[in-house]
Amino acid sequence: GGTLIGTVATPNSLPQGYAYTWSNPALGPHQITARATDMAGNSATSLPVTIYIFTADQAPQVALTSPSSGQTFHSTSTVPLAATATSSGRSIQRVEFVAGTTVIATALAPPYTGSWVAPSPGNFAIVARAFDDLGVAVASPAAYVWISADPRPPAVVMTAPIPGSIVPASSPLSLAATALAPDGAIGRVDFYAGATMIGSAANAPYGFSWPSPIAGAQSLTAKAYDLKGRSAVSTPIAI
Repeated sequence: GGTLIGTVATPNSLPQGYAYTWSNPALGPHQITARATDMAGNSATSLPVTIYIFTADQAPQVALTSPSSGQTFHSTSTVPLAATATSSGRSIQRVEFVAGTTVIATALAPPYTGSWVAPSPGNFAIVARAFDDLGVAVASPAAYVWISADPRPPAVVMTAPIPGSIVPASSPLSLAATALAPDGAIGRVDFYAGATMIGSAANAPYGFSWPSPIAGAQSLTAKAYDLKGRSAVSTPIAI
């Protein structure tokens, strides 16, 4: 700006030149110029150089919110990525998501999210790395995830009726199951009495009302399918 911050009377750097150390500069942006004056009082001013003075505690703050350590994904799935990032007195220029040493996604504006599509199998440490508009970068703590090569089948458990229940054949019987697909989503859950399918549910909560139960001992199961057609059968319930 227009404030004199120092004067050097004799050359003090190599090759022959003039150097000055500015102690305790004020925080914020500054335009620095050098003005040379000869013995006759003639002077010339250099072109300005813009700098920004900031403190160490003004580095960006970043936290990875997805994925979480311990999660497992399949190599054909998409890993959701998310982070929060702030900077005191500056603006966030971008957030990079990094697996190992590879940038797998970049977000330029909040919400800072991305997707890791078809990740390679293996163990990975994923971090979010935030950059402010001065180029200062800070990385979050890592989340450690496992990418499996082989797809995993769904898991399904019948939750109703209670094993050993005795119910009249003339009354509708409510069946219920809980199902999840580790590497995708559940497509449907079919309910069986022995080898006969008696009903199906396409959406959670997965349930079915058997309107006319067959008299006698019955073995009830639920069979869950994911969207890729992989399936699993629950442990039978005897009623």
